[in-house]
Amino acid sequence: EPLIIFEIGVDRVVSTTKFLQGLQGRHYKGDWGEGILYSMDIQDCGGNVSYDKSRWHFMHGDSNKMEWNLPIDVLFIDGGHDYQTAKNDYLKYEPFVRPGGIIFMHDVIHPRYGVNKMWDEIDPELPKIVLAYNPSGLGIIVKPKE
Repeated sequence: EPLIIFEIGVDRVVSTTKFLQGLQGRHYKGDWGEGILYSMDIQDCGGNVSYDKSRWHFMHGDSNKMEWNLPIDVLFIDGGHDYQTAKNDYLKYEPFVRPGGIIFMHDVIHPRYGVNKMWDEIDPELPKIVLAYNPSGLGIIVKPKE
């Protein structure tokens, strides 16, 4: 099966471009397959990417209203930065992350956003770390293998 990356929040396409660059180098088929990036944003950011779009599917809409039924290997949550939106995104999409998959959350230590409160509520038994860069931080969770 292909590697499935699901990104919530596109905006300036920084992470989108980095994910696409990483997928570009996947010329082998192994346990993870080749890979595809699904990106979702409430704003229409589809025209913002100038990188190779052959492995990219942009979805314009609200992450809390969108239907999703695919397994996820890498989940990147960087959509709404208020507490409830971040919590809804995590609760809705975390169950789709495969065992051994990775969840990234942006802005987990930013003092003005509610993401930091939501991050602190995530099960402390899960293997998680924070990369503290600028005032935002990047939270990383590795979903335990069953």
